[in-house]
Amino acid sequence: MLKKRGIFLLMLLILAVLAGCSGGSRVITVGDIEITENDMRGNYSSFTGNYFKHVKLEEGETLTVTFSVNTEKGELTAEVLDSSGETTAVLEPGGTAVIDKPGKYKLQAVGKKHKGNFTLSWQIE
Repeated sequence: MLKKRGIFLLMLLILAVLAGCSGGSRVITVGDIEITENDMRGNYSSFTGNYFKHVKLEEGETLTVTFSVNTEKGELTAEVLDSSGETTAVLEPGGTAVIDKPGKYKLQAVGKKHKGNFTLSWQIE
């Protein structure tokens, strides 16, 4: 019984750590934004706020971020911020950013009454 309880607590701890890697402050109407290992996808009637994912880039690695969006109304931007909150790159729809400096980065989508869908994808090589 004690072993099962220990495994359960370990799983809860892992989920708490993973949950801290993404998030944001947002209001979404009729739809959702979800994050997988290598992308963030949203499809909704309205999105206002931000949604983000933290990634870490080691020495010798390159981060490539791609942004595609379909806008019916409102605004949606995507950006990459460094660990001090400074904007490293702003991605235009259909755009790509390449970062090769080691560090922690925040990949973020920011909506202002945006209606439509988007995909923000990344690859670390």
